[in-house]
Amino acid sequence: MTETISACDRYPLHRAVFEGNLRKVSSLLRDHDIGQKDCHGNTPLHLAIMLGHKECVFLLLEKNAPVKVKNEAGWSPLAEAISWGSRSIVKAVLRKMKEQNQHNVDKSRPELIEALRGLGDFYVELKWDFSSWIPLVSRILPSDTCKIYKKGCCIR
Repeated sequence: MTETISACDRYPLHRAVFEGNLRKVSSLLRDHDIGQKDCHGNTPLHLAIMLGHKECVFLLLEKNAPVKVKNEAGWSPLAEAISWGSRSIVKAVLRKMKEQNQHNVDKSRPELIEALRGLGDFYVELKWDFSSWIPLVSRILPSDTCKIYKKGCCIR
């Protein structure tokens, strides 16, 4: 005889967020994956934002919940926060996103510098012009040139 595992058993952190049980969420964070996705691709942060449980959102963000992850519908926690219209949650998610982005850049910086040292020095010029067959429109369309110089491990 096979036993089926309910969604409540598979996703206890999601359940606690759904119930808005802050104490349970806090205790479950010790030994559960904060970035685990449920059967719809939602993380606990997605759920907290969708349900408007601000305290859960702030706790999950404090515990470094991933903010750049998307659910199966293609929604990120930031998109969910914007759609629900809570400015405080949008600000908190943006702050955490900035912090996580900075951490990722800082973590990969030594590898990037090493890769740049391995490349030879170079100069690249990118030029683009937009045009139109409609008279006078080509004059107002943008055009630009971007020059990139690389010497040693420095890019300018």
